[in-house]
Amino acid sequence: MQPHDGLEIASLYGKLSTNSGLLSTSTPIHIGVILTKGYDGYKNELHYLEFPLDSVRIAALERHRAGGDLKMRLDATLIVKKLRALNERLPKQPMVDIVWGYVQSYKLRLQAGSDRNA
Repeated sequence: MQPHDGLEIASLYGKLSTNSGLLSTSTPIHIGVILTKGYDGYKNELHYLEFPLDSVRIAALERHRAGGDLKMRLDATLIVKKLRALNERLPKQPMVDIVWGYVQSYKLRLQAGSDRNA
């Protein structure tokens, strides 16, 4: 990154699936942290995705578990936006004094699955 560039860690959401299809989608979590060159203060942050389940979805999960074939997959998406400072950025200038312009958005995806025989 150049000194006038920034990255906004914008939001995170996920989809939870079983081998029979989509089970639940989480509510997006707004993060809104802007990272600049040399900034290393955003580490080891935890964000929890909540997947709403109703009685029909719980019954479907129970059928899969009782059959010994409960396999789940998480598809997580992190939205990151590339930014550019529109005003002069002085060393050690507070971030609130910087006017950011949007350049481009990226979707970073992660797939993780479990293969659990209950």
